[in-house]
Amino acid sequence: IVGSAHNAQHQTRAFLMDDGVMTDLGTLGGVRSEAFGVNNRREAVGTSQVSPGVERAFHWFDGTITNLGTLPGGDWSGASAINDAGDIVGWSTNANGKLRPVIWRDGQIHELHGVRDVGNAVDGLAKDLSNGGHMAGTVTVDDGVDWPVQRGFVGHWVP
Repeated sequence: IVGSAHNAQHQTRAFLMDDGVMTDLGTLGGVRSEAFGVNNRREAVGTSQVSPGVERAFHWFDGTITNLGTLPGGDWSGASAINDAGDIVGWSTNANGKLRPVIWRDGQIHELHGVRDVGNAVDGLAKDLSNGGHMAGTVTVDDGVDWPVQRGFVGHWVP
C-alpha cells in the first residue's frame, strides 16, 4: 500500500506500508511528496516537491528516491503507476506548458502521442498500467461546445 500522510513536522510525505511497517519515502529536496503506485517488487512512484512550486515524478526502491524528470522543456511531472517490469506511467508538461500523458521505460521518458487523436485533446495523463503493458488515462478535450470535457483512453504503448 502507498499513499501520503503528515509527518511529525506536519509535512505531507509519501509512504509505503509493508507488513504493518510504514516507511517515509522522503522527497527530492522539497518538503512534500505523495505516492500513487506500487508494484509487486515494492517499487513506488509518485510526485515530490523539488523546490517551492516545482514538482517531479519519482521512483523509489529500497531506500533510494530518483527524480524521473520531464519531457524536454517541461517543468512539472508526476508518476501514477508502475508495473512489475518497472514501466511507469504518469504525466509531464511539455515545452508549451501542456500536460501530456507519458511512459518511462528503461529510464527514458516518452510522450504517448496517439492520445492527441482522442477528439481535440489538449491535455492528458496516464493513470494506470498493467503488467501486460496496457494503460488507461484521461484527456481534456475541446469539443467546441462544453469545453473542457474529460474523456478516458485505453491503449498499449509501442516504441
